[in-house]
Amino acid sequence: MNVFIKSIGFEHIKNKKETDELIQWVIENQDKKTVIPVPIADTTYVQVWKKLGEGFGLSVIGELKEDKTVNVEYYFPYVEGANEAENLDFQVEKHFSKEAYSGVCETVNVGVSLIFYLQNIGDLIYGDYSKEYYVLGNKVHLGALASNGSILLELKKDEEQVRREEVSNRKRNQLLQAAREGDMKAIESLTLDDMDTYTQITQRAKSEDILSIVDTYFMPYGIESDQYEILGTIYDIKESENFLTKEKIYLLSVLCNQIHIQVAIPKKHLMGEPKNGRRLKAKIWLQGQVEILKWKG
Repeated sequence: MNVFIKSIGFEHIKNKKETDELIQWVIENQDKKTVIPVPIADTTYVQVWKKLGEGFGLSVIGELKEDKTVNVEYYFPYVEGANEAENLDFQVEKHFSKEAYSGVCETVNVGVSLIFYLQNIGDLIYGDYSKEYYVLGNKVHLGALASNGSILLELKKDEEQVRREEVSNRKRNQLLQAAREGDMKAIESLTLDDMDTYTQITQRAKSEDILSIVDTYFMPYGIESDQYEILGTIYDIKESENFLTKEKIYLLSVLCNQIHIQVAIPKKHLMGEPKNGRRLKAKIWLQGQVEILKWKG
């Protein structure tokens, strides 16, 4: 069972029988589907979607049988991505064990490889086997599921502090890009900056809480490559509801290391009251819907 199904209000599901019943209901009551003939494998794949609340739902992927029923391969809960699209230079990699895909990219904002679970798998496979030519764009709408989390107060900053941070971030991103291209001066400058930062944090941590020093972070979590622990600033809040279970779900738009993510989290498992400007601390499963364009050349 996908543990993040609880993030969209299905905490009561305890076993495979209940999961299978829910999957069958989704197939029978689908909102939309993508049908993908795959001649090379003499089969037809299908991806169905069912919206279960404003901004989230379940998707099922499987093979379409001759009697039009679906031989389910797997399913996943999803949340719609942030309104703001990220421009990322990413590649798509297939999972070895099933017809699932992940996006992989390097971004200077995060400092680590950014890996997200691809939502619109059907569109990607359709593009691969279509007689027309499709290409991946560079826009991604990122969403994430969290089982629980906590709200932290914002760090008080004046306009001058905000301006200095923006200038510093731009400069650091430029240095990181140059360092990746082999610029030794940039590497040396970054090394010295990191040493200064470490010294400053070590001194401040003696008398301050670390979360009053660190404004935001984005760190890999656990052994799954698309799961992270984040601390980011909330800039938009929506309250939704799973219309089957009536559980309340928060949809929090978060800016984390200059990356926009919409996070779905059960209201009853969020500690604290979310407000714009406050910070969300949570462990997330990162997902993304990628842009797939028809080639016009």
